Amino acid sequence: MIFTYSGTHITAITAPLNPLVTNVKVKTSKLVSTATISLNEGAEQDMLHPAIHTFSKGMRGLAIGDRLTIRVYDRNSSLLEEQFYEIRK
Repeated sequence: MIFTYSGTHITAITAPLNPLVTNVKVKTSKLVSTATISLNEGAEQDMLHPAIHTFSKGMRGLAIGDRLTIRVYDRNSSLLEEQFYEIRK
């Protein structure tokens, strides 16, 4: 499944579901310095910062019903936005 989202600091998300590794890509506003992702309310993992205003993370074994939490922070480590996503068919 591919889902997209548009918010204040999280401007777009794409995640084409793959049975092996799903690459979650997040586009952000210019105020965002770091981004994290967690699966099913587990530990936060840092997302990679491969391009300006873009973050990504490969997630293994995502399945329908899993819940992703994405948080973005400014350069002072203050939370700017938090979004939740449930993987659907």
